[in-house]
Amino acid sequence: MEFLTDIFDTIFAQSALLCAIVAALSIFMERRRHNRKNLNKTGFMPWNLISVIATLGIIMMTALAIKMG
Repeated sequence: MEFLTDIFDTIFAQSALLCAIVAALSIFMERRRHNRKNLNKTGFMPWNLISVIATLGIIMMTALAIKMG
């Protein structure tokens, strides 16, 4: 059972890292969209929503990794 706990701990930690990368990318892209030169080309991606969901994923996956480890 120890082996299974180590696997889940690693999966949750890697998922938290992936969510952190997505959150950082979405914050960067929202900043880029905010500072665009052509004001008529707004884009269609909801970068704020993506960053909030990714941040919630970071919190949940980190909590699960701590609980499992």
